[in-house]
Amino acid sequence: MDGCFADFAGAITERVNEVLQVQDVSEILSKSLRRAVRKAHRMGIYSVAREDFDLSLIHEPERKRVIDRMLYKIASEPGFFYSLDVMNRDLIDEIVASGRPFSFLTAPIGGAIDYSVEDKRAWVRDRLGLDVEVIVVPREQKVDYCQLGDILLDDHAGTIAEWREAGGVGIWFPHERI
Repeated sequence: MDGCFADFAGAITERVNEVLQVQDVSEILSKSLRRAVRKAHRMGIYSVAREDFDLSLIHEPERKRVIDRMLYKIASEPGFFYSLDVMNRDLIDEIVASGRPFSFLTAPIGGAIDYSVEDKRAWVRDRLGLDVEVIVVPREQKVDYCQLGDILLDDHAGTIAEWREAGGVGIWFPHERI
């Protein structure tokens, strides 16, 4: 869902840049986020780009680690997922128009089931105007939902490989054509 139809990279880039620009880091309420920002500044990181959150790219490990700390803390804020902008609306409309049954299979941030379950369900209902099933499971469990011939659009290459091994049709979105 996020990365394919919800603009996670755009929102997280904006929010991480906001915290990186805070002049007085002690004003950041979260202790773990304060630590991550201080470490980022020590490393010379004062801004990030969408590419820092692109799962298809290889990132410098220490930079990725500190950015991911900020990502996980920010994305775990109540309402974060609900606030994501819709992207690829034309593709969603095409799927709906096909008349084929579909659902959203999505993972919570960091693999933990938490508030994001309701956030994501509300996002599909309110932002897309759809009344369809939204299944939220850790990324590693997505393959458990695969039935022969099922189609999955996902932005995580590992999930696509597992889906294909299980007999499904996996499309690494947006890198592969539909």
